[in-house]
Amino acid sequence: MKKVYTAIDDFKKQGLDMEIPLKLLMFTGLRNHSLSLLKVGDINWIEEIIVYNAGIDNSKHKVQFLPIPPGLMAALKRYIEENNLKFNDNLCYGIKGIPLQNKQLNRITDKICWDIVNQRTFNFI
Repeated sequence: MKKVYTAIDDFKKQGLDMEIPLKLLMFTGLRNHSLSLLKVGDINWIEEIIVYNAGIDNSKHKVQFLPIPPGLMAALKRYIEENNLKFNDNLCYGIKGIPLQNKQLNRITDKICWDIVNQRTFNFI
């Protein structure tokens, strides 16, 4: 986990803010597709949870209530304010500033894992 946090910091030094998608991936266990569907309005600030509802009503897809650590809640609040995000805006954005898509997050996580295994510095650009 420490190496992932290091990667997040290294991305920031390169002008890439991947903190929110990567930390949400770690702390919620949501898959790429689910993360790409999250909206700002899915955050319950009072309960400090994210309410994920895929909008599909069957036995396989249930509404999920995901507790968020206080540090990540503070980071989410700061991120939303800095980017002037509104209730219906996507919560996670990719490298190019467009809403996160499955393949983008796969590429980022593959790069982090490759750099960790090969003990390289995290240089995405």
